[in-house]
Amino acid sequence: MQKKQIPSQFRPKIKFSNEAISSLKIKSEKRIQVKFTDTPGSLRGVSLRYTPNTNKKVFELRYTYKNKDYRVCLNEFAEGVYGVNECQEQMLALVKKCKQKNTWIKDPKVKNEYDKALEEAKDNFDWSKKYY
Repeated sequence: MQKKQIPSQFRPKIKFSNEAISSLKIKSEKRIQVKFTDTPGSLRGVSLRYTPNTNKKVFELRYTYKNKDYRVCLNEFAEGVYGVNECQEQMLALVKKCKQKNTWIKDPKVKNEYDKALEEAKDNFDWSKKYY
């Protein structure tokens, strides 16, 4: 069964700003992929996944690695906590580590999962014990 493509005239586009993202309200029953109209070059492939029922807004990166299309969730939009500036910083770090001359040489999704595992290990580590 093929997915129905949404015609491009119905795909919403907004400015890449905290104000535009926080004021986003679209009536729909399904998740909506919202593209940005004015993203800088380092943010190529970044879009916003919007869930109208919960008003959840998540930055998402779509990229091609080894001739396959992937997507990775960067972080959830939270006004005053995680917004466009933090997204830009995270993307710049990913581009520096995983991209070379507009080509992904490392999979950014693997890097994110490694970072999460490392943070979990640090949180679960019992610092009161002596391990020597």
